[in-house]
Amino acid sequence: MFDWRYGGFGPAPKFPSPSILIFLLNRWKMDKRPQTLTMIENTLSSMANGGIFDHLGGGFHRYSTDASWNIPHFEKMLYDQAMLAIVYLMAYQATGNVHYRAVVDSTISYMGTVLRHPEGAFYCGEDADSEGQEGLFYLWSRGQIEDSVGKEDSDFFLQFYDLIPIDVEGSEYGGVLRRNEYAISDTSDAKLKEIRARLLSLRSERVRPSLDNKILTDWNGLAIAALSTASRICGDVSSLEKAKETASFILSYMRRDDGRLYHRFHEGNSGIDGFLDDYAFLAWGLIELYEATFETKYLETAIELVDVMVDVFYDAEQGGFFFSASDVSDIPHRTKKVFDGPYPSGNSVAVYNLFWLFHITGNVGYRELALTTLSGFGGMLKRSPPAYSYMLTGLMLGEATLVVMVTDSEKIGLKEMMDVVRKNYLPKTILLLKNTGSGSDLSRIAPYTLDMDIKEGRTTAYVCKGQSCTPPVNDPLELKSLLF
Repeated sequence: MFDWRYGGFGPAPKFPSPSILIFLLNRWKMDKRPQTLTMIENTLSSMANGGIFDHLGGGFHRYSTDASWNIPHFEKMLYDQAMLAIVYLMAYQATGNVHYRAVVDSTISYMGTVLRHPEGAFYCGEDADSEGQEGLFYLWSRGQIEDSVGKEDSDFFLQFYDLIPIDVEGSEYGGVLRRNEYAISDTSDAKLKEIRARLLSLRSERVRPSLDNKILTDWNGLAIAALSTASRICGDVSSLEKAKETASFILSYMRRDDGRLYHRFHEGNSGIDGFLDDYAFLAWGLIELYEATFETKYLETAIELVDVMVDVFYDAEQGGFFFSASDVSDIPHRTKKVFDGPYPSGNSVAVYNLFWLFHITGNVGYRELALTTLSGFGGMLKRSPPAYSYMLTGLMLGEATLVVMVTDSEKIGLKEMMDVVRKNYLPKTILLLKNTGSGSDLSRIAPYTLDMDIKEGRTTAYVCKGQSCTPPVNDPLELKSLLF
């Protein structure tokens, strides 16, 4: 399926495939095959350079109508921003490519400035059309750029960006911006940022595409996961605050007193009983938020949501999860959604969450639920693995490594020990922190941590695989030797 010339999978129209890319990144970490990394880097660079990426305002359009990622369908969706931010963050951590970090920063900035509700959650996205024409808001002519920034800066800018012609009837703007392969020095980069800012300011005076201002629980769960991952990998404090605010909004406005979720919030009103994706994606977001903050309230809420998900969506006869709850009476037939498209299926994320919670809690029931779900869809996985790539990512988490970090109020050695885990790409490593504030909560959530203490007055790590843990270590080099 891979397009070795332009990156991506399959012919035009070409969609970003975040689930496939995440699977390949995890697989590359296991086998280090160079062609796997080539597929990943080729695709990520091609998308980031192409017209599918908004080089002025940040964020990704929905898909490319051509094979080379140049001419997008101009709609922008929250789920694309969240999933692609996660992919680029993982690739940045795995490769150190700072261009990937820049793409993430720009995408998160777009989410925060355009899609953000004043109280914290995110809207669904923006339409493709403005003034009745698709893409009009985003298009430029050479003359438009020159009139905006002057001939000298226009000539400089167009050394690094091409204008890909697009036919929009009656438009004075004729092309989509695409980053070319011309090398950028630090000095040039600073000047390009200034010119892009001026063009963005001018573009903001145009009629903007309409905003879909619904707030959906599942897509906001993806946004929480992306922002939390940005905080964990990049130390982005602003992203962490946005993740917390989004979680607070969803749990305040879209969760009932009995623990059940609503699917949609619009203009002050919550409604529609939650679907599988709402529970699975929000739990995933809260798991990532726990990994970013180590605040046990997020872990406890994720466990509560997964338990409700199992109670009302699980198929005890054949395994797997239905899309609608067991007490919904107005549908003739309950279906199961498994295909991993622009974002993963609820079943795929459920497998990921269940394995993750098994390793954290030690509750083998979570592992059994994950395994029976995988077994229920096993034939489909074998026939078409790329279509279920995030479920395969969940499967890989079945053999994860758990690191329990134990520290006290002095926090001696905490940063050095934490950096071993956080500054390296370790997709199958789960991190748990026991400190003076979380010890009692963790002893309830993960009873095996009760007897884990610091040694010799320094932050101490226990590395666990399966049902056994190594003797405690408090030296970063020793911890590294256990993980690599």
